[in-house]
Amino acid sequence: MQMPSFKMKLKMKNVFIYTIVIICSLTYSFSYGQSPIKIKLIYKSKDIGKPSNDTFDIKRVRAAIFKDSVVVRLKNKKKIVLPPDKIWGYQDDDSIFHRYYDGYFYRVLQLDTLVMYSRSSGKSGNAYFFSRGADGKILSLTGKNLKKEFSNNTCFLDKVDKGFKWYQDGSSYNNKTKSYKMIDFFKSCLSNIQLDKTKN
Repeated sequence: MQMPSFKMKLKMKNVFIYTIVIICSLTYSFSYGQSPIKIKLIYKSKDIGKPSNDTFDIKRVRAAIFKDSVVVRLKNKKKIVLPPDKIWGYQDDDSIFHRYYDGYFYRVLQLDTLVMYSRSSGKSGNAYFFSRGADGKILSLTGKNLKKEFSNNTCFLDKVDKGFKWYQDGSSYNNKTKSYKMIDFFKSCLSNIQLDKTKN
């Protein structure tokens, strides 16, 4: 059997390299040629995760200076002003949700039966908040507020007392469950409540 010559081997190598380059180029074009994620207004919490019918090309969304409206700045330099009761929030170009409540925007950390938020508080870093569901009132994440809001849920309050030290702010994340510990505690107690109702 005749072995391939040196020139033949070199030619085959060049063809192989050329093929790899073409494949990589096509992969790059497919990955980076897609349309970038656009900022999307969310008018009601039920619209979260659904396609938007808006055609706005949004540059920025912010709360008005006097906290009486939401200002939407478009890329064509025009702006839209919305009353607070006409908008839930928006999804930014990193696919992160921001909820508008009582004059401020809150970054949604986790959207669940219990929702966790954060908001920059200047030099002290982030402040953390919570609400019951996506439309509940947003409260500062403190032991006092938790005890007041969930006074009838002793299971949840016990878990919070045992699961967090006095100096912790409740923002601990569980990498195993991919969820915030506070929400894990709340959901586990909801399961217990449902089981008790089934037994009764």
